[in-house]
Amino acid sequence: MHSGSGKGLVAGTEILPSLGAIIVRDEVAIAVINGKRTRVADHIDGYVVKQISRKEVVLSRAGRQFYLQLPGHGNHGSPLQ
Repeated sequence: MHSGSGKGLVAGTEILPSLGAIIVRDEVAIAVINGKRTRVADHIDGYVVKQISRKEVVLSRAGRQFYLQLPGHGNHGSPLQ
C-alpha cells in the first residue's frame, strides 16, 4: 500500500480529488480517493475511475483524463489533453 498527502490537487482551474493510497494485490486494485475506497468504473465527486496501477490513478471527467500520483511518483494531478 502506498500513502499520499491527503491534499486535493489543482489542474488548471479544477481542484482534483485527493489520492490517499493505492492498494494492489493479486488482480484487485483499490484507490483511496477523498477518503473512500474506489475501484475502476466507480464514480467519485463527478469523476470516473478509469485505471488504477501501483503508481497512479487515471480519472475521467467531461472528456478529459487526469492522473493522480502519489508523492515520489512524478507529476501530481496532471491533465491529459
